[in-house]
Amino acid sequence: MIKLKKVRHTPKVDFSTLDFDLLKTMFSGQLMLKILKVISKDIQSAIENHASIFFPIQWFSTDGVRGKPVNDPDIMYLGLPLGEYEEEQVYWSFRLSDAIEDMLDLHTTFSAKKYTIELEDAQRFIAMRDHLRALADKIDRAVERGKSDLSQKKIEEGEL
Repeated sequence: MIKLKKVRHTPKVDFSTLDFDLLKTMFSGQLMLKILKVISKDIQSAIENHASIFFPIQWFSTDGVRGKPVNDPDIMYLGLPLGEYEEEQVYWSFRLSDAIEDMLDLHTTFSAKKYTIELEDAQRFIAMRDHLRALADKIDRAVERGKSDLSQKKIEEGEL
């Protein structure tokens, strides 16, 4: 199971404006159930339309949500619109490696300090590995293009 850690400097989950006791006294059980279903549907819609997930290391002088820079490339932020105001994001952090470790723990055997992937799971793990490798290759190509563009710019400006 991946552990989510609340990002301290982001808002708290806040349903304080919902007075459930008042709603219970005002409405019958059946009507109350309908109201709670509407609230649930609104929360579901807000999450589907406004949730976010990103690597905070991508930002230079911040974590992307007005916090200190994050230098760990393994950390990801999950933002859900559960703050006091509509669409206000509450953020949790988790590690990409924890998600992968969790997958390994669930689908492999571990003995002698080594993971062993069961044959029936091997194709899914190979697909995951290949996908992550392809993403790493994409990053490598983008970095190389950036280096090439910088060199070209220096040549054009007479620095090289």
